[in-house]
Parts: sequence; C-alpha cells; structure tokens
Amino acid sequence: MQVIGIYELKTRVAEIMRQVRGGGRFTVTHRGHPVGMLVPIDEADAEPGPDEAWADFWNAVAEIERGALVDPRPSNVILAESRR
Repeated sequence: MQVIGIYELKTRVAEIMRQVRGGGRFTVTHRGHPVGMLVPIDEADAEPGPDEAWADFWNAVAEIERGALVDPRPSNVILAESRR
C-alpha cells in the first residue's frame, strides 16, 4: 500500500483515483499520521444502504435473543477483519 499526504492527494486527485480504480491502495496521511485509506470498492463489498443496514441489525438482534453465539473477539478485531 502506498502512502500519500493530503496535500499531494489534493494536487494529484485525478491521477490517484485512476490508480485506485485500477486496484491501487493508498494510506492517506496528515502531517505524517495516517488518517484514512483509499481502496477500490468492489460492488459485492460496497457499504449497504440504510434499509439493508437496519435489516441486518434487527436480524442480528433476533439471533442474539434466540441465544445465538456471540463472537467473543473485541469489536476492533472484528471490524478490522471485515474491512479486508
């Protein structure tokens, strides 16, 4: 993954976005500290819309109420894994 500062991103945004569309991945920094990532979005991995997100939430609540097993890992580990 390439590292790019916010100023450089701003000045080269069209070029950088072409690289992202082609599969490039960037960590964006501000004053040397990582603040975000630019990664290609695969349609299958795109964020759900609000209706789908709420439906997933209520389905999860129903599973928990039925006694479904809850993942014992810390939430930050689960989130990091789901973002890969």
